[in-house]
Order: sequence, then structure tokens, then C-alpha cells
Amino acid sequence: MSHQLFSYRKYSLPFVLFLLCFFAQCADSVLDPWFGYNAHDVGHGQWWRLWTPYLIHTNWTHFVINMSALAIISYLHIGYYRPLTFSMLVLLGFPLITLQTFLFSSSQLQFVGLSGWLHALLVFGALVDTRRHFTSGWLILAGVAAKVGWENWLGAGSLTEHLIDARVATESHLWGCTTGILLFGFFMLAMVRKVYQRRSRQLQIPPNAA
Repeated sequence: MSHQLFSYRKYSLPFVLFLLCFFAQCADSVLDPWFGYNAHDVGHGQWWRLWTPYLIHTNWTHFVINMSALAIISYLHIGYYRPLTFSMLVLLGFPLITLQTFLFSSSQLQFVGLSGWLHALLVFGALVDTRRHFTSGWLILAGVAAKVGWENWLGAGSLTEHLIDARVATESHLWGCTTGILLFGFFMLAMVRKVYQRRSRQLQIPPNAA
């Protein structure tokens, strides 16, 4: 029973994110003007929009598609996401994607939805796979690179745009991938620093002695 409870706890933060998106979607008509990404509003100081666009979706079909992806990605890599790690992926990942969109995709004036961040989450997990010498990581990275390259070159499928009743924000998918790489690099640097400090203490050498 305790092992089973521990397994359920691993999914608690993805479930919290699901609930946030669910309740935000229930109030979509009220929140959309205030939560959605709008390049003009971000440029005029509405900084909360660096985080909030990911919590709302264009319609319930869009919501179901992204929540299904969240469930699948969480199942694939949940062992990599300790509470602090997952929290940082959200708190840092959201604004990093938004800032890259604002700075480098000036034609992307508006977007909502979690899909850009889901690309970051998937890429982050795949990079951890490669570090652990799992072939699946390279396969996932190749698949994501092909998908994002295709849709940014030729555009997303018309069926998807019909289902979500909006243009697919392919730019946010691209910046989600770069964000996953950046966050993986950040966590790797933090891990190396932690290992160095531990070894320094074991050798009784001050960390700044080098």
C-alpha cells in the first residue's frame, strides 16, 4: 500500500497543473482577455502574461488534446520529475518560452495553450534519457525535431487547426524545445556544482579553493 501511495504522489504536481488548466478553462470567457499571450500587452508591462497563457485553451478539444499529452509525457518520464524539478520546469519554463516568442517571433501576436511547454517537458525528459544511455531518448528527440521542423517550415495540419479553432502556435513549439534544452543544461550545471561541493567537503577543501 505504501509503495502504491508513493507512486500516486509522483503524479501529484502534474495533476495540480491539470486542475489549474481545468478551472481556468471553466472560466475561459472571463480569463482569456487577461491570461492569453498578447505581444502588445506584454510589451506594455503586463508581465503576468509570461506565465498565464499556458493555463487556458481555445476550446475544450484543445484542452483535452493537451491534457492527454501531459498524461502521456508524465507517464513516460515521471521518475525524472521530483517536486522541485517539476516546479522549476513550470516556473522557469513558462516565462522562457513566452520571452523567446516575444523577442524572436514578432509575427506571433497571440497564443494560448500548454503545448509549447509540453514540448519543453518532453525534450527535457528525452535528454535525461540520453544521459542514462536510453535509446528511446534519441528516438524522441529525433521525432520532436522532425515534427517541429516540419510544422515551422510547412505549417501545422489543417485538421488540428479545425479542431482547436485557431492557428497552431508552431513558434511556441519551437521555443518550447529550446527551453527544454536550456533547462536541462541548467539542471546539469546545478548537479555538477552539487557533486563538486560534496567532494570538496569530503576532501575538506573549501569550494572556492580551486
